[in-house]
Amino acid sequence: HPTRVVRLVRNFGQHPAVFAGLEHARGAIVVTMDSDLQYPPHELLRLVAAVSPEWPVASGYRADRRDPWLRRKLTGLMTRWLNRQTKTDLNDFGSMFRAYDRSVIDRMLQVTERHRFVPAVVAWLGVPIKEIPVEHRARDERGSRYRLGTLTDMFLDLVTGYSVFPLRVLTALGLGASVLGFVATLIFIAYRIF
Repeated sequence: HPTRVVRLVRNFGQHPAVFAGLEHARGAIVVTMDSDLQYPPHELLRLVAAVSPEWPVASGYRADRRDPWLRRKLTGLMTRWLNRQTKTDLNDFGSMFRAYDRSVIDRMLQVTERHRFVPAVVAWLGVPIKEIPVEHRARDERGSRYRLGTLTDMFLDLVTGYSVFPLRVLTALGLGASVLGFVATLIFIAYRIF
């Protein structure tokens, strides 16, 4: 297959860019990976070999993660929360080093929400994911390109897009306000009568 280059008009972020790439990808198996080479390219062969009808997605699990302590802790918290929300049990939920069967790509592209987080979409679709421990290299001196504001935006998108928690909180607050209003009205009526 010829090489395809997708040129975006501006920086829309990592996950929209990955979806743009997936829309143009061809082939029976599609691989995604970060461009900073934190995952050694030779690990691709292991991911591709792990894709099967039973496991249509193979995900690289950074067993010996080379990120700073705070980033590892925050990522661990987010992984536990996302596992709970999506009813999965992954060690490294946010890994973008993955190999996908074509059928999974076709299903992912049917999800057209504006804010799509690639690993969450796969988990939400209920696709079985096989994790493979892979070598992880430390990023260069620039570190991660995700800054605090970007991570906060992504977290809020995940909370509102892949969880019923905000809806439950607002429903509870609305019911509480209604009950308080009803009780206050009864007290006011009783006060006026007596």
